[in-house]
Amino acid sequence: MLAKIYSAVLPQSSICEIKGLNKNQGIVFTADEKNSAIMNWTLPDLLSKEETYITLATFFGRQRKRRYIRHVLGFAIDFDTPEDTTVEDILELYHKDRLPLPELIIATATQGHYQAFNLFPEPIRCKNELLQDRIYRIHKLMAKALGADIHACGAERWVRRPTAQNIVYQEDFEHTAWEDLETWYEAHKQIKRPEDRLRKVIYIGTICSTPGGQRIQEAMAIAPNRSNDFKGNRDEWCYGLGLCLWDAGIPTVEIKTKLFNWNQALEVPLPDLQVDKIFRSVLTGEHHASPYVIEALTGLSAKIQGFYHLPKKRERRTRNHLYEVRQDMIADLLSCGVITEQQKAWAARLGLSYRSLKLVLAQLREEGILEANTGRGRFAQSTYQLSIAYLETLQTNIYLEVAAGAEDMTLTESLKGHTAISPFRGVRALLRKGVRCVGSGVKQGTSCEQRTQFDVEGIDRGG
Repeated sequence: MLAKIYSAVLPQSSICEIKGLNKNQGIVFTADEKNSAIMNWTLPDLLSKEETYITLATFFGRQRKRRYIRHVLGFAIDFDTPEDTTVEDILELYHKDRLPLPELIIATATQGHYQAFNLFPEPIRCKNELLQDRIYRIHKLMAKALGADIHACGAERWVRRPTAQNIVYQEDFEHTAWEDLETWYEAHKQIKRPEDRLRKVIYIGTICSTPGGQRIQEAMAIAPNRSNDFKGNRDEWCYGLGLCLWDAGIPTVEIKTKLFNWNQALEVPLPDLQVDKIFRSVLTGEHHASPYVIEALTGLSAKIQGFYHLPKKRERRTRNHLYEVRQDMIADLLSCGVITEQQKAWAARLGLSYRSLKLVLAQLREEGILEANTGRGRFAQSTYQLSIAYLETLQTNIYLEVAAGAEDMTLTESLKGHTAISPFRGVRALLRKGVRCVGSGVKQGTSCEQRTQFDVEGIDRGG
């Protein structure tokens, strides 16, 4: 059985150096106890050893961690079911959730506990972190749908070594296709609603104040489904207690004292070296107490009381920064008439970003508000001015104060005397003559104003 599973990823011989391994090969970890891993470099080494635990993945590093996974050979689902659970009950769970049936089911040392294996026809090569994360998500959703242990997910975790004594179900002619699991995952994954991300939860208190936090502080390490196991899961309880105390802000000296006192009160205490190792792991700060883990350990609720703080209601914005840039550019064109400077210089003069100015320029040209003439040649210049059609749509009093007895014109702020002319005709004349040019060839501080020629009767001789 093991030869079929690992023959594609374990070589027959190796120089026992990671750098000598082929990219399509890796190493497998085995152990009699979970905290003492042994590396297996070749397939004969794996078959000759009879350790209790094994990894259903290969690694390219000397550590059994997720980031070092090279191949995933299958998924193992850990069922911590009651004592009277049978293999038919496990298969019925797969039928109910429309999952591919496992090819292998083994019974653990605890009565009623099983591990079901979905083996792939070809190992999955983990080429990037995205694929590793997707593998973990599919594995976790499978365990959650089947009602199994969701904390025993991940290709890097230990699984029971299949032997002739513990195998209770085996299917040799079929394998689970990775594409089938991906299709099942896309159909059953939870889709977050957009409004869920708008809520902000404000929590009150710590996990230690919850029923699960109070239970984990008691001198007992028996899980709710392990009432017949007096040792229970002492490591998980001790580590969870340390994380709860650390998150609650308890001083480190007091945390160490509480952990050792809790361990001594157990019926079968842990070695002091193991408790000290757990204490040092807590002080690293890499993990925090999870309400879901504490609830799974104690069987009691560990959710912290909290309330939803909804965001403030704000009025919908009707203007953005591009609208303000647009207004600034139109006002500048109205005051200058014709712009001949470079776009970067124009943006710097108005205090705008070059990207925003180009974007608004394209919008104005598309709408017919702006006229741009691109010159050619060595000393060519581009000119920008407002279109006549746009100017004619504006109100008359924006440009000219045309009334009997008017003394000035607001466009050039130059004295015209007593005139009464058509505003549209006056705008055309001013644009044709060029009221004011702003460009690289104009001296700083001058406006290059050109006055239109009016005769005594107020007639524009320029057209």
